[in-house]
Amino acid sequence: AAPAAAPTTKTESAGSSSSAAAASAASRQIMLVTSNVGSIYEDEKLISIWMDSFVKAIQEAQPVFVVLHNQELGGKQFSSCEPLIRRFIKLLETELPQFDRITAFLDIHCKDEDAFTALGSFHLIHKSVAPSEAQRWNFHTHAFEDVAASDICLEPTSAYTVKVKFAKGEFGQSRKTRKGFLHTHWRLFGRQM
Repeated sequence: AAPAAAPTTKTESAGSSSSAAAASAASRQIMLVTSNVGSIYEDEKLISIWMDSFVKAIQEAQPVFVVLHNQELGGKQFSSCEPLIRRFIKLLETELPQFDRITAFLDIHCKDEDAFTALGSFHLIHKSVAPSEAQRWNFHTHAFEDVAASDICLEPTSAYTVKVKFAKGEFGQSRKTRKGFLHTHWRLFGRQM
């Protein structure tokens, strides 16, 4: 298997641009990470290597909120990936104890080919962030809700995400595709994202 690609990262501050707010915002770094993680599930050793790189990037950036978007969750053998995905989640929890709340929406139900996307979205919230400062949108009640505890969703639908799979042929392909997107909506430190 080819080595797993290193995660692509971007950090930004959540807050306004005034000097007082800028000083406060410096402690409110948000890190956005996207990675095609398919190959890390093909060799268990690659999960540890990838996680080491991810943890190092977080230690360098010192964010208080991390969004980790995964493509090809589970790799080519996604029908048997759930144990490795659970190991990946456990590694997030043990390697990053400063994040006391992890929410995740993981599309791992590969039996439904018409809906399966193999996408995953993890959100890590630092223990210094009050539950009222990190709120996620509930698409059923149409309201923001505080995130006070971890929540790992391994189901194809959730009140906190919208999943869309693109139709066959939408990109000129004649074969089935797993292309699509997961949409979540957050309010962090009073700023909607």
